[in-house]
Amino acid sequence: MYNKELYNKLKQTNVSKDQEKTKERVKAVWSTLGKQQKQEIFNISDLKKATLERTCRLGNISVILATALAEVARIDPYYLTAETDEKQENISDSTIESFLIDHNYKNVIDETQQTVYYRHDYSEGNPYMHSVIDKQADAEVVESASSGAIIPLIASNILGTLTEDDKTSLESMTEDDMLYLLKAINLRARFNTDAKSKTLLLKKILIE
Repeated sequence: MYNKELYNKLKQTNVSKDQEKTKERVKAVWSTLGKQQKQEIFNISDLKKATLERTCRLGNISVILATALAEVARIDPYYLTAETDEKQENISDSTIESFLIDHNYKNVIDETQQTVYYRHDYSEGNPYMHSVIDKQADAEVVESASSGAIIPLIASNILGTLTEDDKTSLESMTEDDMLYLLKAINLRARFNTDAKSKTLLLKKILIE
């Protein structure tokens, strides 16, 4: 997925070619998303619920919202902005990249070379940012996990940072939410080395 640096450089100006179509399409897509997916859209884009509600009411949509919806729902952003009437689903990241380039953000893509990524902070609803150093550490953790000895330590460290509200939020996740998250990270792993490391670690945890 695109990092926060890229999202921060996208403008919030309206890019819809047909606001009635955009309004109905965004409402339809939003209604199919689960709670975790909806929260992820706000997390990665830093947009507020009011922005989404305004789009559903007026049909205005920015490149930021279109990109976030496309990344999480895997829906064609061109369809959301009514630049096409063909509803493509399960789109690849190359479609989203083309969308950004067509809206004059090629320089932004080039400048933000995915050197950072995010993970959810359930207590604040915001992502943590990881540096390149963290990526290298993640890779070392995955390699070290081959013995299985480090898995309980990781779990203990993570649980020790959680508040009771955090634990309640995580425990309330449904099987559908968990399946969505697994599918999402597997998809990211095809295009992102950071996500690949996390996927390997998750697989190791699951077979322990």
